Amino acid sequence: MAYPPVVVAKPSRLVGAVRARLHAPGIPADIADAVLGRYGSRLERRPSNLSMSWRNRLVVAETSAGTKVIKQYRETSNLDSIAHEHSILSHLETAAFPAVRLDRADGDATIVEVDGALFAVFDYEPGRSLTACFLSTRTRRRLLGEAGATLGRLHSALDGFVASGRHHLGCDPGTGRRERDLTWHRETLARLESVESTDGAEHGNIEWLRSRAGYISDSLTHLDDLLSRVDLPMSIIHGDYGTHNLLFRRDGTAVVHDFELSRYDWRLLDLVITFGRVAPRNQAAFVSGYRTTRVLSPVEFAVLPVLWRFHLLSGAIRSWERFSELGGAERLVTARGRVAAVEAGPDHALAPGS
Repeated sequence: MAYPPVVVAKPSRLVGAVRARLHAPGIPADIADAVLGRYGSRLERRPSNLSMSWRNRLVVAETSAGTKVIKQYRETSNLDSIAHEHSILSHLETAAFPAVRLDRADGDATIVEVDGALFAVFDYEPGRSLTACFLSTRTRRRLLGEAGATLGRLHSALDGFVASGRHHLGCDPGTGRRERDLTWHRETLARLESVESTDGAEHGNIEWLRSRAGYISDSLTHLDDLLSRVDLPMSIIHGDYGTHNLLFRRDGTAVVHDFELSRYDWRLLDLVITFGRVAPRNQAAFVSGYRTTRVLSPVEFAVLPVLWRFHLLSGAIRSWERFSELGGAERLVTARGRVAAVEAGPDHALAPGS
């Protein structure tokens, strides 16, 4: 499938591009040059923000070794989770799967520390993001079909692979145990429910969530019990899949990026996550694409609504918990939206029956 010949950006994308140009680079030139020095190259001009990533510390830089993307990890990131992500990317490179490519510094390291912060350098991928673009229905469904097929190929490339490091949202490949299991979610919810909100912009959303705490806890317990009775296939998943994390080359190849949430988990979860970002009328195209490269059993189809509810409710608790730690009213909005979506019912939002 060839790249669409004409792509028109939506206003939100244009605004993002303008903001990226107006804001100072997320990584200053002197820091970027110091990072590149660890990779045996140097900065040749001032770095610039990626057009849709101006809020993040992610810049594109012209260097003596070519065009590179430099990423500064958040302060909350740790070496174990970054090593987990990087081992997956290294495996995908060996498997010749179309994903972003890491550069290697001294001693073959893919992570470097400069001034107390952690960085990685990637080859620049010239493919284009088609998120926030006006596309015809036919073109959008073709792209979703390719996205689904790419996810199937990703799962095949990761079959049987055991990554180094770990991610706190995933399971232990050996025991199947989950650090953030049902007990963690219920205890976290009980703690959050017991904290009364103060007057402020967040008050309404907190009180709304508190009023649903019993429903969330009971529903999550029931869903966890249902899922425990089903032997769902597990493997390394992307964890944040969707067209927003795909770059399409001119020949139609979809290149996958942003593996920060990759982890050992239910394989089906990648489909559930994507469904939340795809209009119901287009979900069949995505599933059809996936099924050209992977098999989905009748059991997996049957459990989709259950896993969809479980994913949203557990995610709501985590978003609320992150708000309690770091603030950010958008986290409460996300938590409330997830619970409200479950209350509305999944049947209209999960229609992959192709």
